[in-house]
Amino acid sequence: MKIRSEVQKLILEKALNGPFYLEELKEEVQKLVKYRPSAALSQNAIVLENMGLIRRYKEGKKVKVELDVERFLEEQVKVVKEALKMMFKANPEKARDLVRKAIAEIFLE
Repeated sequence: MKIRSEVQKLILEKALNGPFYLEELKEEVQKLVKYRPSAALSQNAIVLENMGLIRRYKEGKKVKVELDVERFLEEQVKVVKEALKMMFKANPEKARDLVRKAIAEIFLE
């Protein structure tokens, strides 16, 4: 799930430093896109929200953005569960070995 859009990267980088208003990035985004920066910000923020990385909400007429850490972790847990199921189905012995190594690394080292 690598982010390739420069606008999405800008939004995410800004959100890593705390909540902010989308309009704060207008000038930077204007250099990146050939259409309205507000449209680019809105569309790309929606994509990041759908990915579970950020949360958008309105404060008056402004859109505020912040990281959605809890939702992101919940989504990642779902992905890991499905991956483990597939791994165990395809090669149970190798999957057990990988889980053993992970448990040892996480809890014993």
